[in-house]
Amino acid sequence: MTADFNGNSAKTVVITGGTSGIGLATARIFKEKNWKVYCIGRDALKAKLLPPGVEFIAADVAKYDRIEEALKSIYEKAGSIDVLISNAGFGISGPIEFTEIDGARSIVETNFMGGFYCAKAVLPYMREKKSGRIVFTSSLAAIMPIPFQSFYSATKAAVNLMAGALDNEVKAFGIRASVVMPGDVRTGFTGAREKSSAGAEIYGKMAKKAVEVMEHDEETGMNPDEIAKSIYKAATAAHRPWHVPGMKYKFFAFLYRVFPIKLIYKIIGMTYIGK
Repeated sequence: MTADFNGNSAKTVVITGGTSGIGLATARIFKEKNWKVYCIGRDALKAKLLPPGVEFIAADVAKYDRIEEALKSIYEKAGSIDVLISNAGFGISGPIEFTEIDGARSIVETNFMGGFYCAKAVLPYMREKKSGRIVFTSSLAAIMPIPFQSFYSATKAAVNLMAGALDNEVKAFGIRASVVMPGDVRTGFTGAREKSSAGAEIYGKMAKKAVEVMEHDEETGMNPDEIAKSIYKAATAAHRPWHVPGMKYKFFAFLYRVFPIKLIYKIIGMTYIGK
């Protein structure tokens, strides 16, 4: 049994991190398709950016009790939750050696545990209906580990593996899980990245170059509307476990599948730190 969301009746989607960047673009496209759209985020002030008719609920994905409460209230109001888009996340940059313990814990809590909390809380409602889609916003960095952004890559790699395992666990109930893996995207994510200068006397030149390359690529990257289209497709079209928006990034994903991992890592090193 598989979920089919191409009918005429209004469906309900819940989007975390839906008030900016990819999440906001995703809220727009679902609303344009006449879905009932609920966005979960931490900053209520950003709710004014949402399209008319989209409902905002304040909650932190890193706090399970708040997510459980938010999804319960949505289910009681909407009568169903057909799609969950787990999109909330952030990045930190800096060398692993000098990454603060609290910073590492925080990004794991948001990027990985936040996705787990949302999936855990929504699954009972989807099982009851015997249909549903869970789409995680991952990253090409999940398969191409970026130096000096290691925790972002690591959390997204963990999301990929969780989604793959989850898909096999729940497909018997008519539920499917998948990931959308964008490459570089022009959003406020670049400016919001937490940067650390710790260890600059040791890693300074390499870290500076890596972050500069990364931010240049992001600032000249894809429009978030293109990523939103891929997310909508992942939520409504025939199931595929991975969705990689953009031909350039599809090519990179292809290289990951066919090149020896040693060569992949060498290319990444030359790209970001020059060696």
